[in-house]
Amino acid sequence: MYGVELYGLVRRAVMLEGLSQRAAARRFGIDRGTVGKMMASPAPPGYRRQMPVRRPKLADHEGFFEQVLTDDERAPAKQRHTARRIFERLRDERGFDGCYSTVRDFVRSQRQLRKEVSVPLTILETLIERALVLTNRELESLAIRLIHILHGGCRLRILPG
Repeated sequence: MYGVELYGLVRRAVMLEGLSQRAAARRFGIDRGTVGKMMASPAPPGYRRQMPVRRPKLADHEGFFEQVLTDDERAPAKQRHTARRIFERLRDERGFDGCYSTVRDFVRSQRQLRKEVSVPLTILETLIERALVLTNRELESLAIRLIHILHGGCRLRILPG
């Protein structure tokens, strides 16, 4: 696993200095494939699970979870089910014989998937306004920050001019 510093150096060399991925691999003593992966994400990805978590005990109860979590979205905050309450209902009403931690982890993952996510555009607007009065060195730093904010979704190249 390579550190954040090396990621930053490699990405800077390729994106800002215009170095090819092959030359960057030679300069830093790493494989070309590794450089390609570093270019794909702005920070080290950490551990990546190869296959999704299997939960065979919950397979028979997917409809129940869907119904409870959908109802909870429309219910007032104080009336929503906790993971503990969902587990108790599963055990009492449906004869579930699994453990609480399995239900808790599944409920957490499902609620996270259902959350609405928004990108604060004010940050981008502020950074773009600042870019109008920056020197080249400051502009390079701003470009790196923008790349991190945009999660590597685009490539930004600063040309002298």
